[in-house]
Amino acid sequence: MSFRSVYNGTSDAIHGFIFSAPRAFIHPDTSGAIKASVVFSADTQALVDAFHVQETLEDAIRHVKVGFHIGSSASGNYVLDVFVPPNSVQHVANDGAGDVVVDSGVLASDDRRNVHVEATKSGSVFVSDNDITLRHLTLSSSGSGSIQVSVKAALNSSQIDLDAAGDGDVSLAAGQVIASDLSAAASASGNVFLGSPSITTDALTTDLKGSGNINYYTAGTCTNHTVSVDGSGNAFVSAVVCDHTDAETSSSGNAYVSSEASISVQPNVAAGRVFVVGNTPPEAQGPFTQVDVAAVLRYKGPTAPAYGPTAYGTPVVVKGGVFNGDAAASTTDTTAQPVTPKPSRVDSKKLHTVVGLLVGAALIVGL
Repeated sequence: MSFRSVYNGTSDAIHGFIFSAPRAFIHPDTSGAIKASVVFSADTQALVDAFHVQETLEDAIRHVKVGFHIGSSASGNYVLDVFVPPNSVQHVANDGAGDVVVDSGVLASDDRRNVHVEATKSGSVFVSDNDITLRHLTLSSSGSGSIQVSVKAALNSSQIDLDAAGDGDVSLAAGQVIASDLSAAASASGNVFLGSPSITTDALTTDLKGSGNINYYTAGTCTNHTVSVDGSGNAFVSAVVCDHTDAETSSSGNAYVSSEASISVQPNVAAGRVFVVGNTPPEAQGPFTQVDVAAVLRYKGPTAPAYGPTAYGTPVVVKGGVFNGDAAASTTDTTAQPVTPKPSRVDSKKLHTVVGLLVGAALIVGL
């Protein structure tokens, strides 16, 4: 890469990133720097000139928006690296068609913090981490892009929301999941996958509307479970055995649940049914069918892209407004400069291949 643009954040209060560029890699900066930096390396001047970075305030969080200028066209190869203070990022949004890869140690880990990872269009977000502690974790996909989060050890959050509102999937895999409140919702053709050998929550909510499925595996417990299926998809959620379960199906989709103390099922005039997996609880009301075992769909999505250049086979053309019409000038230094010597943050990272990114099928299937 012969040309580079480097943007250094103006504040140590940057906690969010919104990407419309085709691919980006976010790394924790272990050099001790307190401000985020964006390093865009390309093999053509046109790509460097097209690159755009802008700071903005979104939902009371200072963000960096990354994309291309209005009407810019370019072709070639590039690498987009974002370096952040460790455990500082609370919001990652992919608003484009490419992939965003988030390394371990990037997301905030503090029981006073909220974190939101979202995909709003066709691009996906891949997150890996060793362990995370939060107040509130939200994973959402409203387009055809997917969210894949893999936590090697424990994910501990007071509240966890998994929301597949489009055609993309939302997948969370962890060695252990602990939450006071945990909810999963699928409202289109997208699926939700929650995979862990140990899922523990007080209140579990499963809300399915549409043709997608909601899947929990491999084992867990909860106090109260509310299940609603209003679509053609199925809720395969019996791996989490709850004390009390309220279940309702109002369309053709089915719900597979497990409950130890009580279950209450609302009558359904449509084809959908409630299946109680394992023993029938001593307190049981409403129509249901007891079965010994139930199938579950396990996540088999794509793995995270390997670290390296992204190639443009055809020119990039950006139409419409910069970041939804906001045409404020970029503060990015887009002066072409030789790659050698590399900026210290790139040197400290040594542009290594992202290793140990246990995201997607590899970790989840192995649970």
